[in-house]
Amino acid sequence: MKNKIPAEAGFVPERNIEHPTPNIQWLVAGEAIGCWMLDVGCSVFDVGCSVLDVPNLRTKILPSPRTFAQILRHMKLLVFAHTPPPPHGQSCAVQSMLNSFGGDCRKPGQKSPGRFGIECYHVNARFSKSLEDIGADRGGKVFLILFFCLQAIWCRFRHGVKIFYYVPASGNRAALYRDWLVMFVCRPFFQKIIFHWHHAGLAKWLETSVQIRTRSFTYRLMKNASLSIVPSDFNRRDAEKLLPLRIVMLADNRADFVMQLAGCLRRVASPEPARLKPEFGIAMVPPVTLKLALTILAENPSRKTGLSTLFHELVSRSLDLFPDVSWVIFAGPNQNWDVIDPRVEVVRDFPANDRLNRRLFADHFRVPLAARKRGAQALLTVGFVPTRKCLPTVLHVLSLQTLDKRNRLGFLRQIYRNSMIKYNWPRADLVITNSRWTADQVLSLYPGFRDRMITSYEGLQHEIFQPIPARDESARLKEKFGLEPGYFLWLSNFYPYKQAELLIAGYARLQPETRRRHPLVMVGGNWLNGLDAARSKARTLGIEKDVQFPGWVDDSMLAPLYRHASAFCLASREETFGRCVIEAMACGTPCVVNDIPIMHEVTDGHALIINYHDPAAVALALQKLIADDTLINRLRTAGLVRAREFTFEKLATERITAIRHLVGIRSNP
Repeated sequence: MKNKIPAEAGFVPERNIEHPTPNIQWLVAGEAIGCWMLDVGCSVFDVGCSVLDVPNLRTKILPSPRTFAQILRHMKLLVFAHTPPPPHGQSCAVQSMLNSFGGDCRKPGQKSPGRFGIECYHVNARFSKSLEDIGADRGGKVFLILFFCLQAIWCRFRHGVKIFYYVPASGNRAALYRDWLVMFVCRPFFQKIIFHWHHAGLAKWLETSVQIRTRSFTYRLMKNASLSIVPSDFNRRDAEKLLPLRIVMLADNRADFVMQLAGCLRRVASPEPARLKPEFGIAMVPPVTLKLALTILAENPSRKTGLSTLFHELVSRSLDLFPDVSWVIFAGPNQNWDVIDPRVEVVRDFPANDRLNRRLFADHFRVPLAARKRGAQALLTVGFVPTRKCLPTVLHVLSLQTLDKRNRLGFLRQIYRNSMIKYNWPRADLVITNSRWTADQVLSLYPGFRDRMITSYEGLQHEIFQPIPARDESARLKEKFGLEPGYFLWLSNFYPYKQAELLIAGYARLQPETRRRHPLVMVGGNWLNGLDAARSKARTLGIEKDVQFPGWVDDSMLAPLYRHASAFCLASREETFGRCVIEAMACGTPCVVNDIPIMHEVTDGHALIINYHDPAAVALALQKLIADDTLINRLRTAGLVRAREFTFEKLATERITAIRHLVGIRSNP
């Protein structure tokens, strides 16, 4: 048995493939390749990508000879792109690709698929007469677009072409409208779409230069391509913006570019695993999978909270820990989602919380149905159960603000949240709380939740929040915020329950010289005029020069701010967990927290726990954390140990295991 197929073997007709012996040896054009075919990681024909990359072969399950012949048979590709003239990078690259694959099969005498087994049917979509005309808005182009689209549809039915190759535009309104029209007319007729990103800049242009409706319409027409090919990392963001099922980076200047491109294209054309029917008495058992839907629409894109980190990490770590888990993420058109993976589908058809009324309608009526249509087995939500409940619902309880009228949520918001707790929460199939204290509060309302509730602590990004500073970190803080090490740090949105005014009142009791050397830095966004109230409090007490309000800062600056603070201060009258406390502890920063039950639970006593309603106690605690080295070292050391107990790996394991139990699925052994 030989271990290599000669390069000249090419793609052979089905009649040349035999299965002659029971010892599972294949003969391809007279060459015995045997079990070498059963564990390949690259193409049989050395084109650099996995033509035979199907589960049947990787798991040593042999397809029938007919199915194997279908895998090796040539593919048909509709190339909707123009060639010179006018000559430029894209048109020349398309011409080179056509020449390498054997030319345009629409022309007489060009029916051979070439050595790579790819038949190209070329629609020469030349919209511009010259280089100056490229991207120009000209009325006659609309009729040209429709004419070329009709050619593509004719090829689809005349030649049986099912794969559509297209080169999207860069950030240009006229070119984007062209892409819209082509996708609107052609995409319904083709099974798979391939985008080759010769241009760059579409993602940034969509984010900064157009309205939400333009972004939304672009997502609807161009999302979820079967394959996006990018020449470099510079183009990758454009591809990721439209959420393809797979992204391949393939530089045009590679010596083996054509072979790599051919392999990637053939992988798209490979039969779906479910269609491979076993023969010879070999059973094929499909893998057991768990498909989950998650809606993050409840977060406002312009006012980031801890939800963003929580769910990004939950999805990311679950993909690493559970190979059988896949996700459907419901995010707003302008909402950030960074987890790109073939097992993650991002749906941007619904608005986020910056359009509150439409978001509420979507979350309660449209998202559950969309999740069910996409095959999800459970829907994960935050703070609500959908009115139109189509799937088992996993309710995350991360806030109990509505139970305290002092939080001033607003009349309508208070009514909505009270109605959710009273009428919708009891319909949850699984309730996840992030602390024992939160679980006790929920059980006091609904004792029946005891059998369908788990407590799973928050996680921590230990690669980010750690005590070792980066080089020149203090210099960057000085340059960006004018801060020297030794300040007192507050880090939170200015919600009423955070009680910023209590911290300011206690800080005002410090000596003026102490305040000068140790300013109070209050990082966070406004909420119901809470930031204005804090500034007013500082002015009233005459310490406005000692209190800084930098607003929200970039995520990359959070850990440096923690590391160089003398103490982290949290005056909240309530929290369901308080992740900022363990972030500070993980950075080696002592914490001064309010005396509430959840802080005892989270810190395990490794913080100064005081009554923030006593300004003298606040001032004394702050003074200790700049003068008592023994106390500082004890809190720093114990805090680092405590913070290591909180990981997103543990969070993902606990929550996915509970959800798996809910839907009745167990991990493969």
